[in-house]
Amino acid sequence: MKNPVFREIFSLIFFFLVFMINCSAPVQMSAVFRGDSPLYFNLTSMSLTEADINSLSLNLNRKPTDNVVVTLSSSSTRVAINPLQITFTPDNYDQPQTITVSGVNNCKSDTDETISITTSIASADTQYSTAAQVSIPVKVRDASDNLPQISFQQTSEIVTSELGTIAFFTVNLSCAPTADVTIPLVVDKQTEVSVSPTSLVFTSANFSTLQTVTITGLPDCIADGNKTFVVSSGNVSTLDTRFARYTNAAGSSQIHSQVSGTNNDYQGSSDTNISLSSGSMDMTLDFTNGHPDPFISFSVSLTCPVTTTVYFGFLATDTTNTANFSLAAGAFGATTSFAKVKNTTFGNSFLSFNSTNWSSPQSVLIALDTVTANLAYMKSTTTGYNLKTPVFSDSTVHKIKMFQSQGDVAQTAVATPAYAAKTLNVNITVNSW
Repeated sequence: MKNPVFREIFSLIFFFLVFMINCSAPVQMSAVFRGDSPLYFNLTSMSLTEADINSLSLNLNRKPTDNVVVTLSSSSTRVAINPLQITFTPDNYDQPQTITVSGVNNCKSDTDETISITTSIASADTQYSTAAQVSIPVKVRDASDNLPQISFQQTSEIVTSELGTIAFFTVNLSCAPTADVTIPLVVDKQTEVSVSPTSLVFTSANFSTLQTVTITGLPDCIADGNKTFVVSSGNVSTLDTRFARYTNAAGSSQIHSQVSGTNNDYQGSSDTNISLSSGSMDMTLDFTNGHPDPFISFSVSLTCPVTTTVYFGFLATDTTNTANFSLAAGAFGATTSFAKVKNTTFGNSFLSFNSTNWSSPQSVLIALDTVTANLAYMKSTTTGYNLKTPVFSDSTVHKIKMFQSQGDVAQTAVATPAYAAKTLNVNITVNSW
């Protein structure tokens, strides 16, 4: 190519093509890698207080030939990192990994401080194992309230009910105390709910461990609608003066940690005011081993206090087998027959509750009618029990109704009872010899 013009044009085209090829190839810039490392953060710096939570991401710029394990550390306890270790693989190397950076309240006044979050790398890939450490500066400032906190925490809405429904919340301290901290728990409406335990103790060893408090709804025996309540920290007892604002010593400036909730009223009948130990009983007459004991028992108590004496009687509500199974008033264990129900506490065929014994369970015995023809083999004679072949066969589920009665003898129901009747199912099985 002797023409100098053409030679010059050819040279320009050649250099242009070389330039374009170089531009299309990957460009590796040390600034992107924060030095010589192919590992980098998405931020160049960070700032937060001891009460803040922030985040950043960690990235790889080159595909590794093996897993890359990155361990992170902080130069100060005023910052917490989570997670402390991240693993990149050849498959996920191009996916940024999120790191949570949290300020840690050390419960004292500090000056502003710049700390470092630094990485260290472990990998069989030498381009990473020999890479320089990467770090990011984090400026940490005091929280606006850097005094110790008593933290009441709930994961959901706190709802209890007069049926005894329970709810929970947890408590811990924001920093280690220099002396034990005892926190009494105070309920503003003690007829609505109770708490257990009623106080908590935190030490320097367990201060950060969440302690669970159980709130139980209480029946108040009146239709008063749903009620809100507050559970709060009472007068805290400790020798750690940093918690002074939670004590009476703080006077009008005393503060309280607290949670609030709702105790739902029971909208049904007063049926729940009677507590039975069982709603169903099984009675088995087993003659394969001699004379059976034809009794069953259960207990009754009230769930709400009463101011006057309340009486309860019993009735057998089925009519198909009344000859074999019935209830009646009278002294239990009479010479001619068994009365069918007995209050074992007082020896009566009724129950009575008053302001003193309303919550004490009273035991009740129920017996089969042992003087009927079909059960004549159970009748007591001068020579013992008559062992006639039993002809009693019963597959009926008998129902005993407990109801509020007018007095201690008359089995007459109260016209407008404060307590809805309870029904007890009795299943009878006879095993003959």
